[in-house]
Amino acid sequence: MKPKLLYIEDFRKCFEITLGVFGKYYDIDWRKNFIEGAMAMNNLEQYCAGVFDINLDYDSSKADNEQTKEGFDLIEVVRERGSNLPIICASKDNYRNEALERGADLFMFKKEFWDSGLEVIEKLIK
Repeated sequence: MKPKLLYIEDFRKCFEITLGVFGKYYDIDWRKNFIEGAMAMNNLEQYCAGVFDINLDYDSSKADNEQTKEGFDLIEVVRERGSNLPIICASKDNYRNEALERGADLFMFKKEFWDSGLEVIEKLIK
């Protein structure tokens, strides 16, 4: 049985890329929005790590600074529950400082995550 990743991301294409890169090594539980992500919080012990996007309801008609940042709220939910689940924030935008301040273990740009995330996850879960 493969270890299970909690993957919270609103874009199907990003999920498909992630599945292509990581699916051989991990079962990926894809949650598409804040509500689905919050529902996964009821059973965090099933996951070896979480990978969270930040802008979960991306609206192309809005500027980047006007986007919702619900991924941060989900990180806080995990930490408020006392979970030490390793969390990687993977985003196209640089939210490194805020991600770490809000409780993520690591921030990576999405391309960086797809290129080297296997090694990173292995280090985080050991």
